[in-house]
Amino acid sequence: MTHVSPDPDAKTRETSPDPEAYLTKFEHEGYLRALHERYGSRFALYRQAWDLAARGQTPDFPLHLELEVTNHCNLSCPVCHCAQYTHDRRNKKFMSLDLLDRVLEQASGRLPAALVGACSECLLHPQIEDILLRLNRTGIMDLMIHTNGLLVTERLTRLLVELPLARINISVDAATPETYKVVRGGNLELLEKNILRVLEYRKAAGSALPYVRLTFVKQPANQHQLEHFLSKWQDKVDRIDIQELVELKGNDAATDLRDEDVRHTCAYPNRMLYVDYDGNAFPCCSFYYRFLKMGNIHDKTLEQIWLSDGMNTLRENFLKKKYYPVCRKCLDY
Repeated sequence: MTHVSPDPDAKTRETSPDPEAYLTKFEHEGYLRALHERYGSRFALYRQAWDLAARGQTPDFPLHLELEVTNHCNLSCPVCHCAQYTHDRRNKKFMSLDLLDRVLEQASGRLPAALVGACSECLLHPQIEDILLRLNRTGIMDLMIHTNGLLVTERLTRLLVELPLARINISVDAATPETYKVVRGGNLELLEKNILRVLEYRKAAGSALPYVRLTFVKQPANQHQLEHFLSKWQDKVDRIDIQELVELKGNDAATDLRDEDVRHTCAYPNRMLYVDYDGNAFPCCSFYYRFLKMGNIHDKTLEQIWLSDGMNTLRENFLKKKYYPVCRKCLDY
């Protein structure tokens, strides 16, 4: 049965001394059980460390890498901050395989999870298949991609199932071709064909992976289609996330907040690093990550960046609720 959530990361999980206890709490997440069966205690310990990181316990190496393998997208969605601020469509850039290999050599056997995609369309990378194969050989258990799904060809579908990829997150946002044209500017019929093909190949392989998650960001142009969208997909895919549209608070590092209390916190600096196509490393995947550069893979190792003064100061400030302006702005979402 599909799990429908308003926010994929909203739940705060309680720490348990038993690293496998999460299985009883998240049985609806079929990919967790499938990955546990595949990797055993190593996967269970990773999930426990993920929970502990939310309580301020920092592991000695990142639990998760997000890889921005290109700065480009094949869509220009009106509400997307990438389309509005970060994509210079006259200057397409791609992460080189040499840079990726430098990262993966340092991460081999130590990195539990990775996402390819981040603030771009990763499937535009001309060597995306090589990228996924390299990541898979590194020993990453929870390997996922974030995509708009329009470039999921039959050949790529076969690879995703054979690896197997742990998760594929697909942004959809519409139930009819007309609305999809308005909110995303693409071909919904092609997208739906691609999604169904992934599900068909997975079924034929007798696999629970890749776990297929669709997202629907509510906005004025599509909110009337929410029930239609749910009825179309809830008995087919594994998870549907209904998300609220976030309005950005300016394309700068300053804050427009004064003495307002920040009600939320952030576990990203204890869990992950975000690495872009040029090797720059950041502590999160927020729109404002660009103002928090912590180093570059060409100059420092992943471990050096992870344990750097900049990262440690950021973590300490979060514990003290002394937020940087860009963090206050992000958390005020």
